[in-house]
Amino acid sequence: MDVISYDLAPENAPALEKDGRFKVMKGHTTTDVIMAMNHSRKPFDNPKVRQAITLAIDRKAVIQGAVAGYGTPIGSHMDPTNPYYVDLSGLYPHNPEKAKQLLAEAGFPAGFGAVLKLPEPYAYARRSGEIIADQLSKVGIKLIIEVIPMGQWVDRVFKNADYDLTVMGHAEPFDIEVYGRANYYFRYNKPEFQELLKKAEAEMNEPARKKLYEQAQRMLADDFVNVFLFVYPALPAMKKEVMNWWKDYPTIVVDATEVYLQK
Repeated sequence: MDVISYDLAPENAPALEKDGRFKVMKGHTTTDVIMAMNHSRKPFDNPKVRQAITLAIDRKAVIQGAVAGYGTPIGSHMDPTNPYYVDLSGLYPHNPEKAKQLLAEAGFPAGFGAVLKLPEPYAYARRSGEIIADQLSKVGIKLIIEVIPMGQWVDRVFKNADYDLTVMGHAEPFDIEVYGRANYYFRYNKPEFQELLKKAEAEMNEPARKKLYEQAQRMLADDFVNVFLFVYPALPAMKKEVMNWWKDYPTIVVDATEVYLQK
């Protein structure tokens, strides 16, 4: 059986959805797109500053501009395909006036400047960064955008934490564990989170384990570790007669043995 499914770039999905010969399935990948903040640099070591940045960003506008509206907003570092996922996207809604207040309380009534390093190969990251820069300017945070090749991003940002802010999609399933690494490029070092993560990993009782991972997600959200933006969409497109294709992509390889053509 020759069955072809093509994963669309978000900007191409609207046009194909209008073509009656095809269907576009709108689901989730495991890629959590975030704007990372470097906790080892001032003023991003200040939770009020991180909260202000979070409140100044309108996730829905970022999703519309970066991925044509197809992404799903998130409030912590976990995607909806994960069995331990809890929806925290409404926990800290867009509130630029509150953001200005928090910046003033943190000692930045006129805002401040920072550099946003963006990985050149990823259009979603560049588009997100441009929208975020515009939104943050409205609360007094002036960003200089620096688009760099992926090799430089890995060396400067990921390996050496040589950055203020960056946008990146984390594609590994169940990668909340990176927040337990003090030297990971966010430089988030909280012993309470590290201990909570160890308890969750060791817990064999499923309901108890789920509760611990929910607590972990809430801790990341309440600490405003990063700006949790959206889950990158899965947009498989195929002919109308293709049945049983995956809507969500919980792994990079999917089983197509039950896919068939409807006569």
